[in-house]
Amino acid sequence: MATISIEGGTLIVALRTWDKILAVHGSLHVPLAHVTAAASGPAPDVPWFSKLIGTNMPGVIAAGTFFDDGGWAFYDYRAGTECLLLDLDHEYYKKAVVEIDSPQTAAGAARQIAAAIGQGGG
Repeated sequence: MATISIEGGTLIVALRTWDKILAVHGSLHVPLAHVTAAASGPAPDVPWFSKLIGTNMPGVIAAGTFFDDGGWAFYDYRAGTECLLLDLDHEYYKKAVVEIDSPQTAAGAARQIAAAIGQGGG
């Protein structure tokens, strides 16, 4: 799970320590100019053999780097949770799907990011 913040034109997706271990990845720092869309919704299913590095227990958890829809994706979520869904451009990852820690919500994080990039929705 993660928390989000926006600092100096950069979106920071701060992962908890345990999530960094499972994902074999640190927190994400993405220039807002590279975020093309932010929304909330259910996490996508992850095919068994799409993991590059991290943890994948289908129906339970996905954390790490995966190949998805023609590009690399970063996932960090437990199954059945609402997630923050980010579309990215000019980044290694084409999208990021993360579960958001309370008291933040995926919908609230999506609205905050969408407002910051001028998308206007969530």
